[in-house]
Amino acid sequence: MRVTITNTGTGIATSTVSDGSGSYVVPDLIPGAYEVSAEQQGFQGITKSGITLLVDQKALVDLTLPVESTTQTVTVSSQAPLVQSSF
Repeated sequence: MRVTITNTGTGIATSTVSDGSGSYVVPDLIPGAYEVSAEQQGFQGITKSGITLLVDQKALVDLTLPVESTTQTVTVSSQAPLVQSSF
């Protein structure tokens, strides 16, 4: 999944990709307010805001992506069978 961390004060965004277990690490972020967004094909994107990072703090932000809803349409059409009118 692609994870984007945005400093809401500066507007600077940093992106990374999670590993096979969904874990991700973004080192060297400056203290401040952040927003974390995640997206993955087949899932709805999610954004968590109001995350404050302090000096020398490691923050854990768990993200759960809901499965993307799909719409499926089935059209069935057929012609009526021909009726034999004479025997």
